[in-house]
Amino acid sequence: MMPMIYIHIPMTPQNYPQPTLPELHGRFAALEALRADGPDPERKAGLMLFGQFVGEWLMDVSFFQPDGKLIRNFQADWVFSWILQGRAIQDVLMHPCREERAQNPNAPLKSGSTIRYYDHEQDLWPVVWIGPESNTYVSLIGRKNGDGILVEGPDTDGSPMQWIFSDITPKTFRWRGMTSKDGGKTWFMEQEMFATRRMK
Repeated sequence: MMPMIYIHIPMTPQNYPQPTLPELHGRFAALEALRADGPDPERKAGLMLFGQFVGEWLMDVSFFQPDGKLIRNFQADWVFSWILQGRAIQDVLMHPCREERAQNPNAPLKSGSTIRYYDHEQDLWPVVWIGPESNTYVSLIGRKNGDGILVEGPDTDGSPMQWIFSDITPKTFRWRGMTSKDGGKTWFMEQEMFATRRMK
């Protein structure tokens, strides 16, 4: 990868934080154009609902059957970054985690990505998840829910689905993936993740 060259730009609402031409290099140009150094100052208060997660997290991941029986458990990495002039956040969830990849560099890497942006007019977050490895795509809406975050919408089969961020602290949080097969009358936890911050 070619070295990145940075040019200081005064952080004003008109140009914050715009990528400059010297930063754009060939096949990595789109990635460099996406990145932002922080939230859009004009919308920072609303953006920090998800902005608080920017950085790297170690995840303890579990999947469950409808009766609550554990299917599998593993560790993963979840990384969040500012993009698009600091008005959106993209994450990548990947496993094996970095420690396991270091021990077994040839292990297949599985990953998926979420892009979410802050709709400041409606005070909510349109959310899109893509998982190429599992051939999945969902479009959801997220919003503040008490001390946590509720993201909801249809699953790939049309069933109601919820992602719940709770027990949020600067260094930890809990994430639950809930699904319903009876139109939202009853729910079961399909996936649960406990996060521990690696670094901001």
